[in-house]
Amino acid sequence: QTVESIRFCKNAQVPIIVAVNKIDKPGANPEKVKQGLVEHGLLSEDWGGETLFVNLSALTGEGVDNLLETIGLQAEIMDLRENPNGPAEGIVIESKIEVGRGPVATILIQKGTLSKGDAIVVGETSGRARSLMDYSGKMLNSAGPSTPVQILGLENVPSPGDVVNVVKNEREAVKIVENRINERKAMANASVEDKKVSLEDFFASAQNNSEVEKQVLKLIVRSDVQGSFEAIRTAVEQLGNSEVSVEVISGGVGAITDNDVNLAASTKGFIMGFNMRPVTTARRIAEEKGVDIKTYSIIYELINDVTMALEGMLAPERIEKYIGRAQVKETFSIPKIGTIAG
Repeated sequence: QTVESIRFCKNAQVPIIVAVNKIDKPGANPEKVKQGLVEHGLLSEDWGGETLFVNLSALTGEGVDNLLETIGLQAEIMDLRENPNGPAEGIVIESKIEVGRGPVATILIQKGTLSKGDAIVVGETSGRARSLMDYSGKMLNSAGPSTPVQILGLENVPSPGDVVNVVKNEREAVKIVENRINERKAMANASVEDKKVSLEDFFASAQNNSEVEKQVLKLIVRSDVQGSFEAIRTAVEQLGNSEVSVEVISGGVGAITDNDVNLAASTKGFIMGFNMRPVTTARRIAEEKGVDIKTYSIIYELINDVTMALEGMLAPERIEKYIGRAQVKETFSIPKIGTIAG
């Protein structure tokens, strides 16, 4: 991971500050770390180089203030400045769904100032910044450049890397999101077919078309948290061979929706849920259009099924029989008991 981090920083042409952690441990040897990084082109200032090194302990807090001061010093040397005036622009760092709070996004403000109540567009979702919270849990009324904040009020969960923009009002925000979604859908140029295509049938189809171009297994992945989605997407897209490959065409955090099913039907794709199941209407549409939906609670089982599908080795399908359904209308937090679902 250290070597990868160095490579990413060099490719991005950004300065590197090395935080040497765990100095509280007996036998800690920061000088040995400096020596080991020399071969990767990182020479400490103490040794006549340009790389800043800071010794610290995340456990005890020793050296953390020095790290913050070093970051500030580096920012001054680079003359990093941004205008805090005007509508905010930023980027999503992480996102998730929290019970009782809904979609929660952690964003980094890069330009302007985000104020509580601002109408915002984030990727393919929108809303109003109902609350702003800093890293310590303190509620804020506004956040300027370089400030990371957690916001509530979005309609859906955004993806890490999505750009955050403040707009005039919620009506304009909804219109912008609709245009973005329509543009994306227009790019999905495939016709809907009623014939059911199961994951088990995919490899057989690939074998029958071995003389044609390389087959692509198209997946829509839904997960409970964004981190799991990113891990699954990365893992499955690395699978494949000379005949077949895997492509995650859509997905993210949240339950499997009608749109997921319709997209899978139009692209001959398959849907996989990790700790997520389809909503009632989505399940019904999937049955009507013959879209294959599989759900998992263990990532390795999901990856294993994709691997076996590519190799044509999938075991017989396990079928879940649903004997009842319920919808949570509201949640209540009761002290000493926990969360009650109505």
